[in-house]
Amino acid sequence: MPGNGFHIIIDGIDGSGKSTILNAVRDVFATDGKRVLDVPAIWRERGDYPTADEIAEADVICTAEPSTIWVGKAIRAEIIRTGSVYSNRTTAQAFALDRELHYRKIVIPARAAGKIIIQDRGVSSSIAYQAVRDGVSLEEVLAIPGNALALTHSPDVLVIATLSVDTALSRLAARAGKHDDSRYERKADLENLAERYAAPWFRDLFTARGTRIAELSTASDIATVRAASVALVQSFLE
Repeated sequence: MPGNGFHIIIDGIDGSGKSTILNAVRDVFATDGKRVLDVPAIWRERGDYPTADEIAEADVICTAEPSTIWVGKAIRAEIIRTGSVYSNRTTAQAFALDRELHYRKIVIPARAAGKIIIQDRGVSSSIAYQAVRDGVSLEEVLAIPGNALALTHSPDVLVIATLSVDTALSRLAARAGKHDDSRYERKADLENLAERYAAPWFRDLFTARGTRIAELSTASDIATVRAASVALVQSFLE
């Protein structure tokens, strides 16, 4: 295990299997006896961030962006809904503010304490989803304080889940319990996003900051994807 903490972000288009990857890794760590802190579970149960003591006691921290509390709750329930009146600039600023809170309360202290952090989505999502859209430049998105902070603390690894857009849409349609009605879950949007995640300029933003890029196909059955996810993450930590 790395001595100064290790941060992995899992990203990709909606429906690409990011949660499947994270859940597989979380379950294996727990089975191996690691103390796993499930941040989204704390958000659901308490409506607040974990305490400093809870972070200190954990070996592995599983987290996500956007959060489901405070700014993140507004993002999910209001800002990104289909038919939203909020501009892309407002959306980008909201995500970045939620991200700044997340980094200051979770990511930065956990990394400094030597924890393993496994994260579903991150600043990579804002770069893919909000940059060069509706008059908002890449430079503007990168300069928003929460995004600039996250890039200063660029992850060790960015795992990009890859899946065809048609399969992703089929999985989204079949997903139970999903109620955010995201305006991004349309075929044209997902095709554009898939191109961005694969683009050299997108990846160069991270590799230039020392982040390793890895791809993981999620086209197979869940058991196969879970096994591949665990093997990939374990290869980073050896």
